Parts: sequence; structure tokens; C-alpha cells
Amino acid sequence: MDTTRDPAPQLRAAAVFGRLVGAGLLDEAECLPKLAAAARRAAPGRDPAGLAARLAWRLREAAAEMRRARAAAAATLTAAIAPLLDALAPAGAILDAAHAANARAGAVLRGAEVEMLAAEAVRIWLRRNRTTLLGTELGGGRPGR
Repeated sequence: MDTTRDPAPQLRAAAVFGRLVGAGLLDEAECLPKLAAAARRAAPGRDPAGLAARLAWRLREAAAEMRRARAAAAATLTAAIAPLLDALAPAGAILDAAHAANARAGAVLRGAEVEMLAAEAVRIWLRRNRTTLLGTELGGGRPGR
């Protein structure tokens, strides 16, 4: 029996579970026992503790990669819509740009997350530009009032 290679299906499963953990869709604590049990069944002659540790490492590595990709996608999305906010673009154009930025980043964010990030960017932009908008047609008041 070849003891130098871990079972490939379990390593792939650990990576998939890790991506789901990194996206916040699964909990690491619920994944690890299932991976370890599947690995023991697939490779009964292996050291179960060592195999479980390597699977846990792979899961955590994939989760960290996903978290980094999601953070990068969020930053790309925010940067992509900033000029549109400055130009007072319509909401549809801002959302389209946000979804396009997510697609360019590998679509690692879910649609609702893209919309929440775009809405948060709008709130931050409005807060930063409130005094500029006051007294304008968009601000609804006159300067000095």
C-alpha cells in the first residue's frame, strides 16, 4: 500500500469545504469530523491523526484563500463604483458596475452581498459628501439654512 499519498477525493473535499467555510456558508467544526471519517474509510492503513491534520490544514488553507479573494473582490467593487458615485450615476448603473466588478474578481461574492456592499458604499459616500450636497438641488435645502 502506498503510504506517501493522501486520498485525492478527501483532499478535494477539504478544499471545497474550506471555500465554503471561507464564504461563511459552513462551519469548520462541522466539516472536520466528516472529512476525517471519510479519509479513514478511504485510507484504512494510514495514520488517522496525521491524515486528519493534513485535511484540516487543507481546509483552513482553502478558507483563508477564499477570505482573501472575497476581501479583494469587495475592494475591487468599492473602487469600481466610486467614480459612479462621484458622478451621481443612477442606482442601476452603480449596481451593474458592482456586479461586473464581482464577476471580474471571480464572482466570489453572492448577489445579495454585492448589493449590500454597494449600498454601504453609497451610505459612506453620502455621509462624506453631505455638506457638499446641502444647499444643492439634491440636498434639498439652501446654503445657510
